[in-house]
Parts: sequence; C-alpha cells; structure tokens
Amino acid sequence: MPHAPGDHRRRARPAAPPEVVQLYTLRKEGSRTIRREKGVERQYVHACPSCDQEVAYTSKPHEAELELIYLSDAVDVPWHRMKSPWTCKVCGYICQNLQQLQLHRKQRDHTEEMENEQEEKNQLKPIVVG
Repeated sequence: MPHAPGDHRRRARPAAPPEVVQLYTLRKEGSRTIRREKGVERQYVHACPSCDQEVAYTSKPHEAELELIYLSDAVDVPWHRMKSPWTCKVCGYICQNLQQLQLHRKQRDHTEEMENEQEEKNQLKPIVVG
C-alpha cells in the first residue's frame, strides 16, 4: 500500500544475512573508558592480528553478539609486514598470484636453489653463551 507524500513511517527492511562481514581481528582483553559529552563510554577493542594495531572497537563486551563495530579513522595498513604466499624469496618482490611469481622468476633467472640459499641466510641461528 503506497504512503502519502510526507508520510515518514518506517518501512520494514528485509532481514540481513547473519554473517555479512567476518572479522579477522584479535579481541583485546578488558576494556577502556572514554569520556563523552553525555557521560562515559566503555570500548572493547579489536586489533590487527599481524601488527597488534588497534583497528576497531565495540560498545558491547566481546562475549555479546556483535551488532555494531566502529572502525578507527586512521588505520595505517602495514603492507610491508604482509606475508604473501607469492613472494619471491630471492629479492622480496610480492606477486598477486602464482602465475605472476613464476613469470617473475623466469624473467629474473631466480631459481629454487637461490631461494633456498636465501632462506638459509635468513634463518635465526642460536647464540651460544658460556
């Protein structure tokens, strides 16, 4: 039934799927309080699993069902720390897929032997004290 012009009744929205967004964050323990104009707000923080940078918060405890999440304004994505399965281990070039990595290896004459040598150099070696 159509509404008359100026009629601002709320219309029923179709139900959203239960999982619209899946978070890949670490839930930091505890909470913090922020002073607001009308009182105090308790925030439960979510952090990046790679670099532990705070990326979002909720106003309900982590155990409660997630209804609303607030993303941080200035999230600096540390792309230099990202681990890609298609990274050349010889020079560190990051490819978008396996085909691009194979093409890169062919163009630069990077062999698996060179990659293995580079991995051996980068391995941590124990320090013997005493």
